[in-house]
Amino acid sequence: AISHRAVTSSTNADKQHKLLSVPLPPSRRQAAKGGLPPIPEFVKQKLSNDANYSLAAIDSFGKGNGESEAAEESASTPSFPLPSDAVPAESVSSEVILQPTFGSHRSTNNAVFAFAEGYDLNVYVTFIESLNNTGFRGDVVLSVSHVEGMKNGVKEYLEWYSQQGDDSLRVISYALPWECYKKSGVKILPTNNEGRGSTTNHGFSDCKIHGLYSDGKDDNARALAEDPREARPVATARYELYWIWSRQYHADSSILIIDVRDAYFQSNPLMFR
Repeated sequence: AISHRAVTSSTNADKQHKLLSVPLPPSRRQAAKGGLPPIPEFVKQKLSNDANYSLAAIDSFGKGNGESEAAEESASTPSFPLPSDAVPAESVSSEVILQPTFGSHRSTNNAVFAFAEGYDLNVYVTFIESLNNTGFRGDVVLSVSHVEGMKNGVKEYLEWYSQQGDDSLRVISYALPWECYKKSGVKILPTNNEGRGSTTNHGFSDCKIHGLYSDGKDDNARALAEDPREARPVATARYELYWIWSRQYHADSSILIIDVRDAYFQSNPLMFR
């Protein structure tokens, strides 16, 4: 909701931002019309092993009685595995060593995260310049094509914005080595024109993402590890990147996750802070 209301609406923008920034207290939260969808059994099974999570609270949420509100307020914050927990311990270390290709994070700034692999220069220009024109002076963190596969002018444009000072919008780019496959299982190569110039087919391919973690060796011999997991949709895998990037920011920083190709900013999306 925030990406559409804060980005596309210029009418009563300040009022909308204030409304978006105010969380409802537990006593005022309401279930969706018609009730909440049932919790899948496999989710219940996973959560039942976590002593800090109250299934009774989530089961009773939205049923319209005082007991459900009391149960919700008493429920502990859920605890879920970290993305790095999915990496087999015998093959790689869970230590995140991924570094930006261009730019550096500013830990106390607000940030905008986006997957933006394989686009023409005009797509990046529309996204970044419209955001810059709103007065946003935080970080824009992008997952982009491997440097050799970037379209004309993209590398130079991203590099220029990566060098901006503390009072300017700064772009931090991660040029990542995705290993992607068509649904038929055929590997997509950067040179075979698959995926409209994008090995990830803009999020629709099943991919592995190498170089996120250490191979577990000592510091002198440490190297980037290959992804030991099965190929999975980029639309899902990219959230592991967002988690890694979020670790670069302070707990009080605001982070917006948004698509790039169909976004144009008319007001600063994080002004409500």
